Amino acid sequence: MDLKVPRLIAEFASLYNAVANWQDSFSHLSADEIYTFEIKKSLLDTDGRPLLFLAFIEDIEKRGDSYLLQFNTEFGDCDTRHLRLVLEGDQGVVDKVLRRRRGGNLLSSAGLVVIARISSVSRPSFQVKAHSADVEDTDVTVESSDFFVVEGECVALMFLD
Repeated sequence: MDLKVPRLIAEFASLYNAVANWQDSFSHLSADEIYTFEIKKSLLDTDGRPLLFLAFIEDIEKRGDSYLLQFNTEFGDCDTRHLRLVLEGDQGVVDKVLRRRRGGNLLSSAGLVVIARISSVSRPSFQVKAHSADVEDTDVTVESSDFFVVEGECVALMFLD
């Protein structure tokens, strides 16, 4: 990672008075040791301050006059803990993403710094996974969910590369 990136992230967080260390209390826990109420406390008890996430954009959906931006992010030291951010955003945020895509950059590999105000946190009971060795042989399994759904408002975003 470029040495300037942590400084840029810190400056971006400071600009919005964002909580950047919300995940610190989970760094010593494995994915199955984290409960929904603990994630809710970290993401909702911020005295009105937005939070900072490092994420990848997955999708944008139009809903009425606004947009829902979906991001995927991992947290802690383990890549099995995921947050699915579903954030309402305005036309300016969407335009920023679209300009990036039109610039020929692959969005799915472009890291983002997302500043968001969170309104709800939940964890689906189950998830469906498909594992395929080839096109004709696919195993579908239903498992306990390994991610949390986090909803709120996208305040700002910044591309890292």
